[in-house]
Amino acid sequence: MELKLSVKKINLVRPEDNPKNKKVEMNIDWNIECEMVDVNFYKYFCLIEIKNFPILFTAEGYVEIIYEKPVNLSDKILKVMFKHILTVMMEILGITKTYSTSLEEISNLDTKMEQKILNSVR
Repeated sequence: MELKLSVKKINLVRPEDNPKNKKVEMNIDWNIECEMVDVNFYKYFCLIEIKNFPILFTAEGYVEIIYEKPVNLSDKILKVMFKHILTVMMEILGITKTYSTSLEEISNLDTKMEQKILNSVR
């Protein structure tokens, strides 16, 4: 059996400020709702909340189960889906965190590197 999971829409609401030196206990509340579109093909909506770290994350997409017989979504399949979606959430949290740099660091950039950065922004 093979599972093809696609994430088509993501919503992340994170705290205004990045909590610093905060011990984060992963008290996670999650739910996945699925609707059958076709045999072994489902549309899903996943909601993840981390209770003591104010984050709300939702993902929507499709899951296809590649198997020769019809398969119902089991708890095991839902847990695999959750694990993947949680991984996506953690990656997005990492790339959306506040970034800071000093003006001195910026002025010390190599001219070629500075030009590449400026060209990629345009």
